[in-house]
Amino acid sequence: MSESSVFTAFLTEQAQRTQVLQRQLQQIFDPFGLQATTRTAQQAWANHPFELADNLHRYAMDGFQLHAALLRRFAGEADVDLVEPQPDDPRFSDPIWSESPFWDSVKEYYLFQTRWMQNSLYATPGLTEGERRKSAFWLRQWLNALAPNNFLLGNPTALNKAIATQGESLWQGWDHFAREMFALAILP
Repeated sequence: MSESSVFTAFLTEQAQRTQVLQRQLQQIFDPFGLQATTRTAQQAWANHPFELADNLHRYAMDGFQLHAALLRRFAGEADVDLVEPQPDDPRFSDPIWSESPFWDSVKEYYLFQTRWMQNSLYATPGLTEGERRKSAFWLRQWLNALAPNNFLLGNPTALNKAIATQGESLWQGWDHFAREMFALAILP
């Protein structure tokens, strides 16, 4: 075997090992392939700059309308939701989300951002239907995790309950969390 063929075989073997290692690392750090889908969506928007500019222009205009409506709401106008919660979404069912201008604005901003991100995902040029569905599923999980009512300071219902129970509801929540963590830690 010549030196060049030995070297070529060595490089081929190293390339194959690198590919195996990359697949293993991807399975560890990104088992669902979200990074690849995200890169595909980003590249699709980069390849369609006019569509991207149009989408961002709509976002700015819709955001301006939202800001104007919320300013009118703080000035005393009646509640008019520009972005309605989904009918089957119980997160914003407490009347305080509509009665209080502050909490109404928190709700409206959250719903506006989530709807815009989801609509932008569905409008992404060049994604296959499978990539679109996969991305939409994970985007919904991420956006739901960031909902304001998942955090004590962003949840007026939990705050009111904590005040009404003089902190007992917070203690019960912490106790439940600690028991769950302990149960997970002792399972094989």
